[in-house]
Amino acid sequence: MDSEVAMAHYVLTYHFKPFMTREEVAAMMEVYGSIGQAPGASANLVWADGTGGTVIGETDDTEALYRNLLSYGEWMEFDLKPVLPVEKATSHVADYLT
Repeated sequence: MDSEVAMAHYVLTYHFKPFMTREEVAAMMEVYGSIGQAPGASANLVWADGTGGTVIGETDDTEALYRNLLSYGEWMEFDLKPVLPVEKATSHVADYLT
């Protein structure tokens, strides 16, 4: 068995729970100041409408990613998708078509 862990790209979409109080937002920001964003995040983009955002990243530690998301679950809902760079995906599509 190969002991090397592969890096995985991901896209994480988060939605803030609606109608949070100022106190809830302050508590969420305190956690963010303490533990920060998801491991391997290369971009964290907040939507201009204020309802959530998107994180793009790469990690070999999905347990740390899961632990990070648990810390914010009180204030957010998440959709986490593993993704492939298009240049890697197209070779699989070509193989599938042959």
